[in-house]
Amino acid sequence: MRSFIASALLSVSCGLSALADDAGPAGAIFLLEDFAQYAPLNARDMVERIPGFRLSDSRDQDESRGLGQATENVLINGQRVSSKSASAADVLQRIPADTVERIELLEGASLDIPGLSGLVVNVVAQASGVSGTWAYRARAVDGQGPLLLGGDLSVAGQNGAFGWATNISLEPRRSSGDGEEIVTDALGFPRDISRLIQNNEFPNEDASVALRWTPASGLIANLNAEYAFERRQGRESAGRTLSSTTIAEQRTLVRNESTTLELGGDVEFDALAGRLKLIGVYSETDRPFTNQREQVDIFAAPLEDSRFHQQTDETELILRGEYKWTALGGTWDASLETAENTLDSRAVLLRSTLGGPLTEVDLGDGPVSVEETRGEGFLTYSRPLSEVVQLQVSVGAEVSEIRSGGPAGQARQFTRPKGGVTLSWQFDRDTTVNGRIDREVGQLDFFDFVSQRDLNDGEDQVGNADIVPEQSWRAELEIERQFGAWGAGNVLVFAEALEDIVDQVPIGAGEGPGNIDSGSRYGVEFEGTLNFDPIGLTGAQLTYSAAFRDSVIEDPLTGIDREINGEELLAMEIEFRHDIAGTDIAWGGDVSPEREASTYRVDSIRAERELPGRASVFLEHKNLFGLTARAELFRPLGNVEKESRLRFTPDRSGVIDEIESVRVAEKPILILELSGTF
Repeated sequence: MRSFIASALLSVSCGLSALADDAGPAGAIFLLEDFAQYAPLNARDMVERIPGFRLSDSRDQDESRGLGQATENVLINGQRVSSKSASAADVLQRIPADTVERIELLEGASLDIPGLSGLVVNVVAQASGVSGTWAYRARAVDGQGPLLLGGDLSVAGQNGAFGWATNISLEPRRSSGDGEEIVTDALGFPRDISRLIQNNEFPNEDASVALRWTPASGLIANLNAEYAFERRQGRESAGRTLSSTTIAEQRTLVRNESTTLELGGDVEFDALAGRLKLIGVYSETDRPFTNQREQVDIFAAPLEDSRFHQQTDETELILRGEYKWTALGGTWDASLETAENTLDSRAVLLRSTLGGPLTEVDLGDGPVSVEETRGEGFLTYSRPLSEVVQLQVSVGAEVSEIRSGGPAGQARQFTRPKGGVTLSWQFDRDTTVNGRIDREVGQLDFFDFVSQRDLNDGEDQVGNADIVPEQSWRAELEIERQFGAWGAGNVLVFAEALEDIVDQVPIGAGEGPGNIDSGSRYGVEFEGTLNFDPIGLTGAQLTYSAAFRDSVIEDPLTGIDREINGEELLAMEIEFRHDIAGTDIAWGGDVSPEREASTYRVDSIRAERELPGRASVFLEHKNLFGLTARAELFRPLGNVEKESRLRFTPDRSGVIDEIESVRVAEKPILILELSGTF
């Protein structure tokens, strides 16, 4: 009866597991030969093919406060990744497949690592000599020239107790689209119609070096350095075919860059009756931002030229200590962490009219500086309650002081309790049930302290020095299930009671980020893979994930319940891959529809949709003269981005003044890749 109930609950979440027919949801061990049909180049290629397992979203790491407890479901040689800029997925991609001795699929609650629950993989890798992987990529966007200098190189080596790894990655990416923008009055009569042409560039560069020392004494030491550059640049030309003003064309440029340098290290060794680990991470990020708008009349004569420049510099220093020992029938883990975060921002707005000289405009606020000193302490106890039940209890607190300079600068102190309880139950041989309750504290975005200018849409943001971190109680229930030759999958249900939600609120005569007293968030998530071997389609596999979420808060302007601004309501990823038996050919594709909640401002409501969602198809040859060749076409049918905006007067408590509709068709992108190992 118990197996029947679990099977019924997970009938929508089955997947591939021919590799683990004789293992439960956790406990399986995978070797390189288990992934031979996929011709993996690195550890990430292998992990992503483990049935019923999906890498946790790297955004969790970006949004976490400091290092804190574990948030990613990947261990490397039994250790979590001690980095802020590199996610576990990034690190896996840098590990050559032939250095992976095995991959262990484990139950997180049984690992005595605070914060981990659900399925976790431990990648055991050991280089011998020097080995590496490389990939060359060329891209072409319809209507634009090719991008020929893309790819990555990873090299790892081992000499006795000393190991090293290095990686270089270049991703010069572009996209383009064209469409139409229509602005009407409340009755639907046109006011403005524009033809849109968009060209976007978003190149990434990344380089890293990692050193590891593991002498026979049992000491483990790691040192790593990382450089990352990212640019998001968008150009748009809006040529008006009907205009209620003298503006015939508007050209905008938005460029947002970030350059990050990070140095981190950790050392772990036996101390007294336990094991001590010390971690340090320091990073600096340089973020220049430019927003430019030019307007001309029907004779191409300039009407207005506006340029907003903002320079922001961020630093973060994290020092953390973890001590683990056994007592009272279980494992204890005590941790202390301190972090120092700073942000300095300066901005200037220049404007000219009718071709005149650019003149600085008084923004009404000067440079802004923010500093946060934060301390966190946790005590975690993990133990088995029986042969099939595992318990983890964690209690802690966070103390922080935030000092802000510039307009309305002040110093504030906070104390926030944190912690949680996790229970893991091996329901039967093929089913695990995990229950978890957590008290969480969100991450403050220092950019919420800084005023922003939007020259394109006029959606300026007022900085808020009074903002506080979001807090929540989160409860979740997860069921993991193996289905023999058919596969494995899981379903997770969660609910959150929220406090101090960060959302859009009125601030003086403007608006910006602020806190809303309370709200809720809830949802259900499915993950799994499906193997088609049992029905005779050998080598075919479907992997999927689907998350359905919703939230409720009281609108600070109207008092009516609504969703949190921009919350992700739907996120799906469905991938089909067929490795044709007896050949080196594979083909397939994926589609990733998403939907977000509307964005509510004081005088507008904006909704965005992308149809049918991100999609691609690919064809791969896994042994082309010893190399892997792949052709992938993104947006094979073209994507359509739709945006609608209702503008109200005098605000959303009033009446609709105008309706803006934007429709942009994005063009296909072709990627050709050649990769190999050495």
